[in-house]
Amino acid sequence: NETNYAQNDMKIRFNSNSYSGFSFAASYSPNSAGKNTDGDDGQANNYVTSKNFNDIMHVAAKYTIEMDGIGLTAAYGQLSGNAGRIGSTDYADLDETVYSIALSYNGFTVDYRKNEAGDSGEIKNGKAGGDEGASMCAKYSMGNIGLGACAITTDFVDTSSLSNQAKTRTYSADYKLGGGVTLGVVVFDVEQTANSVTKTDVDGIVSKLSFGF
Repeated sequence: NETNYAQNDMKIRFNSNSYSGFSFAASYSPNSAGKNTDGDDGQANNYVTSKNFNDIMHVAAKYTIEMDGIGLTAAYGQLSGNAGRIGSTDYADLDETVYSIALSYNGFTVDYRKNEAGDSGEIKNGKAGGDEGASMCAKYSMGNIGLGACAITTDFVDTSSLSNQAKTRTYSADYKLGGGVTLGVVVFDVEQTANSVTKTDVDGIVSKLSFGF
């Protein structure tokens, strides 16, 4: 849920080689949305709803090691960007921290991710903020069988100091039938709260039959 994740705006990116398990990366995006002539900084969208920034800089470091069959990967990143002004309203610049850790052993993998953006993209000196998200996921594979579970949460406090939160939980299982055919099932639970009022509370199940060649 980090800012600019999976966006297709133009970026300049550098990825280093791995040095004794350490690697580094940096990217620069001059604009995360199309510009127009409105606003002092030329932004096209309202930050409160879309949180688009100029001059996004993302630097990250990662360490990976494997010892006695145990794999460990830890990563840390920092994002910054310019929010600027729309009309006479100033918005808080992007200042976000992201970090993650993953462990693996004998077919079992678990990972934790966290992003904290505070009041990035909100009106300066306003009450809105506390923008953060986290995920905890695990999977296990043994022969033809695969099992997985994941919990994702996002939190945000609006200008009225009301909570806005989303929780998604998934539980999955799949079985490889052979010949590139896999049968799977996912059970999910989604809860969403807006302005401290529950808006969504739904459970469901999805089955899947996939073919690979």
